[in-house]
Amino acid sequence: MIRRAFTLIEVLAAAALLGMVAAGAMAWTTGGLKLLRTARAASGPALWIERTTDAIARDLDEAARAGLAVDPETHTLTVRTAHAAAGGAPGWREVRWSHDPARSRLFRSERRIGETSWQSSVVLDGVEAWVVALDDEQATLGVTVRYAGLERILHREIAP
Repeated sequence: MIRRAFTLIEVLAAAALLGMVAAGAMAWTTGGLKLLRTARAASGPALWIERTTDAIARDLDEAARAGLAVDPETHTLTVRTAHAAAGGAPGWREVRWSHDPARSRLFRSERRIGETSWQSSVVLDGVEAWVVALDDEQATLGVTVRYAGLERILHREIAP
């Protein structure tokens, strides 16, 4: 029985075809990864600023008017809420949002009512601007956060 082997031309043609398929797959994968990186880079700051303003809004929604304090000089917002800290029991807590302009950081600190020490965490690093304004005449609170060229303004009506 005669066995037929692949000729050198057939082997070279198969290698060339395999190389073209591999190059196409590599280009497609590289293009997809580049698109993914671009999308992540573009949505990263927007996602962080959105999460931050959502957290501030949650604290404000849980606060009573009597439990709201704004320091107009330092733009520090202190909210008294009735929720539990991470791993803690439910009860009245104070939550303080503050900005350190020297380090461009936004902090969220909390403590149980009656305690003296605050548990602080950096919420956003690289904050360009932080303004808290309480308008007693119109019973509104405005919080402005600017981060990575994006700005979010949060307005809340506050009950008298």
